[in-house]
Amino acid sequence: AEELQLVWHRIVSGDRIRMYCDYYGGHWIELQPRWRFWSKVRVRLTAAEMFEIRAVLAEGRRIGSRRDNAIA
Repeated sequence: AEELQLVWHRIVSGDRIRMYCDYYGGHWIELQPRWRFWSKVRVRLTAAEMFEIRAVLAEGRRIGSRRDNAIA
């Protein structure tokens, strides 16, 4: 649950994301800040959490405001 909150917070703040599955079937999301190209954070999520993130991002709706970093 904490990992999912971290991912949503970083997405709202404008981080670039990359989703992928590893050889063993683990679902990973890689977060990269817009201005610090050398720092990357990799978070392992469950399949359900990954599906939830993909569904919300595919809808194209506004997720939150950068001003308050709240998930709408």
